[in-house]
Amino acid sequence: VNLPSNHLPYYLGALLLCGIFHEFGHAVAAAREDIRVQAAGIFVLGVYPGAFVDLNSADLALVSPARRLRVFCAGVWHNTVLALGAILLLIRPAWLLAPLGYSNASGAVVTWLAAGSVLSGQQGLYPGDVIVRVNQCPVVSPSGYYNCVAGVFAAEQQGHCLHRGLLLPAASHPPPLSSSGTDFCCRHGNASSADSDPDSASRLCFLADGGAASACLPARAVVEQQPACARASDCPAGAVCARPAVDNVSRLVSVGHDPARPALLFLGEAPELYYSLALSEFRPPALLPLWLPAAIDTGMRYIVSLSGALALLNAAPCYALDGQWILAALLDILIVGDAKLRRTVYKSVLTAGTGLLALDLLLALRYLYYY
Repeated sequence: VNLPSNHLPYYLGALLLCGIFHEFGHAVAAAREDIRVQAAGIFVLGVYPGAFVDLNSADLALVSPARRLRVFCAGVWHNTVLALGAILLLIRPAWLLAPLGYSNASGAVVTWLAAGSVLSGQQGLYPGDVIVRVNQCPVVSPSGYYNCVAGVFAAEQQGHCLHRGLLLPAASHPPPLSSSGTDFCCRHGNASSADSDPDSASRLCFLADGGAASACLPARAVVEQQPACARASDCPAGAVCARPAVDNVSRLVSVGHDPARPALLFLGEAPELYYSLALSEFRPPALLPLWLPAAIDTGMRYIVSLSGALALLNAAPCYALDGQWILAALLDILIVGDAKLRRTVYKSVLTAGTGLLALDLLLALRYLYYY
């Protein structure tokens, strides 16, 4: 209902793996307790993959309640262990990726770019590039990249130190050609979202002294050759801190990357820098793909979710779940000699557990369809 279509293989694969691991736990525990496994296999019900184990009921009846309890709890235990193992791989992905030859990139490796994105192109990014800075903010990981972008757009537009002789009084320029202010002193302006001109000819209006002075200059030359500043005091004598004339939600951003090509110059809003690319912290070896670390991460997240859910669900005292047999074995251990009391407690707890599970499913469906 709510999964991206490209996540369907992860979902079905994780579901099958968790089911097999669950039933494998029952089979191993049964073999340990000398209980025969009559049949085992996998099935597909519609699109739902699953697994099953058929244990010999006569052997189960002959062993003690404690031994039966081990067999019935084994599926829950194996799902719990599987979920914990997937959590460890999410925390330490290098344990799995390092033996395959992946290395930490000390930056954010670009693994995907949206088709037609202004971030790609001759002076832009390519899959395999390692982003190392956003403006003056160093990037050492994918999360660091997003933090740097957030910081850039939360702060005032970064300025650059320009010699005062480059600036003219604003009154000497023609009136602005657009309400955004980006064409304030550049008749031909920069109409694109990224500076992709290899000759660095894309020009922007730079304002200083509160807008009283301005200059129309090549954006790349200013960003790459002039020191960055936040205020006039950051600049040497004879220079002023000039900022690009952009609207309140846009920023001129320099994204530095390795290999050492000219930095990407981006002029636009934050969502383009957030959602037009995918990043990883691992650099692949020659024969392995860029996308494998992200695929493993996604798969581990599904395994954590589904294996944990199977463990919790099967531990619940409900009809047709492992919890039904776990409850019966527990009561055989705890209530000895009073079969009537044991049956009463068994039916009461099982009915209540099944009713609560049914109520939970109804509330989930109500939330799904009404919210």
